[in-house]
Amino acid sequence: MLRKFVANARAWARNIKRDVHTVWLAAREPRNPRCVKGLAMLVAAYAVSPGDLIPDFILVIGLPDDLIPVPLRIMMVVHLVPEEVMRGHRETVAQVTRHPIGRITAGILILLWGLCATLLVRARMSCRSGLHVQSQPDGPRGNALQSDQRDLLLQRQRLIERFRQAALFYLRLHAV
Repeated sequence: MLRKFVANARAWARNIKRDVHTVWLAAREPRNPRCVKGLAMLVAAYAVSPGDLIPDFILVIGLPDDLIPVPLRIMMVVHLVPEEVMRGHRETVAQVTRHPIGRITAGILILLWGLCATLLVRARMSCRSGLHVQSQPDGPRGNALQSDQRDLLLQRQRLIERFRQAALFYLRLHAV
C-alpha cells in the first residue's frame, strides 16, 4: 500500500515537473491569448524560483504553500491552454528530457552564477568602501565604518547562501 502510494506520488511529481516546462513553453506560444501567456509565465516562474512567498521553515504553512497551490496553478494553466497546443509542447518536453542537461553543464552554470554573484558583491563592496575612505577612520566614524564592513560581509554571506540554495534546488529539480 505504502509502496503504491510512493510510486503514485513520484509519477505525479514527474508529471508536474513536465507540466512546468510545458507551461513555460505555452507562455511563449503565439496562439495563446495574452492573459493565458501572462498567467503561464507567472506560474512557471514561481514554480521554479528558489524564493517563496511563505518560507519553508515556517512550520505549519511553509511546505504546504509549495505542495498545494503550485500544482493547482499549473493544472489551471494546463486547462486554459488548448489541448492540441499542450499535446505539442508535451511532446517537445519529452524529446528534451530524453537528453537532459548533464551534471557537468549544471556545474558550469552554477559556477558562472557564483562568479557573477562574487563580482557583483565585490563591485558593491568597493563602491561602498570608496565612499567611506574619505572620512576619518578614528573616533566614532571609525566604529561606523567597521559596522558597515560587518554588514557588507553578512550581506555577502546571505547572497552566497541563496545561490547555494538555488544550485541545490536546480540539482534536485533535475534529479526527480
